[in-house]
Amino acid sequence: MRKSTRSRSKRAKAQKKNEPRGTTQSRHSSLVARGPSDQRPATSDGPPEARELLGPLAQIATNAWRLKVRMIDAETGEPKEQTAKLYRFVEGLFRALDEAGIQVVDKTGKPYDEGMPEKVISFEQTPGLAREEIIDTVRPTIRWRERPLCNGEIIVGLPVI
Repeated sequence: MRKSTRSRSKRAKAQKKNEPRGTTQSRHSSLVARGPSDQRPATSDGPPEARELLGPLAQIATNAWRLKVRMIDAETGEPKEQTAKLYRFVEGLFRALDEAGIQVVDKTGKPYDEGMPEKVISFEQTPGLAREEIIDTVRPTIRWRERPLCNGEIIVGLPVI
């Protein structure tokens, strides 16, 4: 029985040694952060060649989302006039990502819950809110086949008392 405990603690030390400084990783986490814009998935599904593509696909998905956000008029939800012709290519990117099983999740406007995996960049007093709500998505959550690849970054609005 003692041997089992030792091997478990050796594994834990080896895993902790391989983690980058300043990060914590739970047993259920599928993401190892290497930097603010460089995240790599640590999923064990599929062949190694496919796993190597998940990090770059997550980056492509994040950048496609950024393009889409800048091309859409916030008031109408339609592509802006000056970007309308290019917008169809962004839609094509999202179709291809969807076919690959990649989902881009923007949580803006959703209620905030402390248990969410997204990283909170800031909490801001926001007039007109009845409850804590995500008022901006800085980086979307990226999932592959319903498994998290990259947790998003959000700004949470707090009701003004």
